[in-house]
Amino acid sequence: MTLCLAAVTKDLEAIVTASDTMIGFAGPAGHFSYDACMLKLGFLADSWRVMYAGNDISHLTPVVDHIRRTLFQPSGSPLHPASRVEQVAKDAYRSQWVESLDDSVMRRHGITHSEYFDAMGWERIPPESRRLIAAQVAEWDLELDLLIYGFDNEGPHIFKVSGSGSTAFADTHGFAVVGANEIHDLVLGHLARKRVNVSSVPEAIIHLCQAKSMVEGQSGIGPATNVTVMDRGDEIFIENSSLEPIRQFLNAGGSLKEAAQMAGDALTTGLSFNRWQDTIGPIRRD
Repeated sequence: MTLCLAAVTKDLEAIVTASDTMIGFAGPAGHFSYDACMLKLGFLADSWRVMYAGNDISHLTPVVDHIRRTLFQPSGSPLHPASRVEQVAKDAYRSQWVESLDDSVMRRHGITHSEYFDAMGWERIPPESRRLIAAQVAEWDLELDLLIYGFDNEGPHIFKVSGSGSTAFADTHGFAVVGANEIHDLVLGHLARKRVNVSSVPEAIIHLCQAKSMVEGQSGIGPATNVTVMDRGDEIFIENSSLEPIRQFLNAGGSLKEAAQMAGDALTTGLSFNRWQDTIGPIRRD
């Protein structure tokens, strides 16, 4: 599992995100994990991004590719409204959920998802199998959480997609978390107490990083952190190497005010969107 956080700043002009970089593998010899090796951020459209967390990220590529293809438009086109992005994301996630359900459950019983919900198809299912299939359908989960954020003409938006394609906007309180479900309340409680939604950009960077540091070592969350700051005109990427001195300063008892000043300095030396792509390779736009 992983942890991704996003928050809108007090002036509604920027969205700040933070995430870990750990990836884990389970195999016959046990579980292995590696830190500082994975960017948990993807491009959806000119003003929209996605972060992700889950126990099975094999579903991520088809879902994100579906969203990208549907939202693709020439440069300079009007911004996609949040309602449009939400519906496309919901449809993409739901489509993958159905395909996964067909592959893993329905085909064992010689039917498809559509046949299962059709009266004629239902009649073909042996009575002793109906209850088993119904229970599996009710519990089927891609084990993939998406945190989608961006701007439309009305301002910044954050929403989550999970389960079988259900969505939940976080615009009212201005922050959201995906990953490590068992410690959600702890992370959300910290962000609420720190009033991250009424913070400046440097303050929001500190609050998000502090929330993440509280749960590092749990649920496969590594200490390395990536931060992004997105506004209507640019996007800045702050690498872990620029954040580590701030972490050490706070761990040594440094003040939040001075830490925020350090975060502001890190922001000015961060990589802009184009320079960031030159460093890590292109974020696919197709």
